[in-house]
Amino acid sequence: MSEGAIFLNSGPLFNAERLETIEDVTEWGELGDDVRVAYTMIREAFEKHATLLAGSPTVDETRYFMVTPTLHALGFMATVDERLESPGQAGTRFDYTMFDDPEDFREAESLRGSLGFFRNAVGIVSTVKWGTGLDDVPEDAGEGALNPGQRLDVLLRTTGVDYGILTNGCDWRLYHRGTSGQQSTFFQADMIAAVKSDFEDFKRFYVLFRCAGFAKDDSGESFVDRLLQ
Repeated sequence: MSEGAIFLNSGPLFNAERLETIEDVTEWGELGDDVRVAYTMIREAFEKHATLLAGSPTVDETRYFMVTPTLHALGFMATVDERLESPGQAGTRFDYTMFDDPEDFREAESLRGSLGFFRNAVGIVSTVKWGTGLDDVPEDAGEGALNPGQRLDVLLRTTGVDYGILTNGCDWRLYHRGTSGQQSTFFQADMIAAVKSDFEDFKRFYVLFRCAGFAKDDSGESFVDRLLQ
């Protein structure tokens, strides 16, 4: 797999040889109509809201019009604005918490507000507004504020969830808790460029970010786990 403007394996997060031969793995060959459906859903969302996105959408608009439809297209059961309560402190907020199985979410519902809620989550998603650099500290943040990647690292370490995604709706960056503290170790995809490019580029984005790639098999590993460096 060639890397350039669309994909960046920084660190690297993923084993370069496995990434290069990803079209040879079983999971790639098993991609069916789901990838074409996801492609259509994401492309339609982008084209429908292109005028809004060409302006200066808010972070809430970015979530509503691009991030939520994309997570749905990727197959995630994603809950919005979960809170982790801390005695005497303001609760920690999570933009999206992702589950690969509705039953896992139903079991977690009664544990909302506690660490137990995140026990079976497969990922956490943090968002910034469309067009914002993923390494930029928000302009209205106070002195000493964390950048988005640093904040996501804190969320992963606090909850024990293995994977986190940071996105501005266009760029999607995947971190693993084992290396997220380094900040420079991640896999990033320009999803919109992939949608506009050859369909094979979208398939690469899809196979690496879809919900099924984070589900553990009988060995206790996921597809994404096996790609790690």
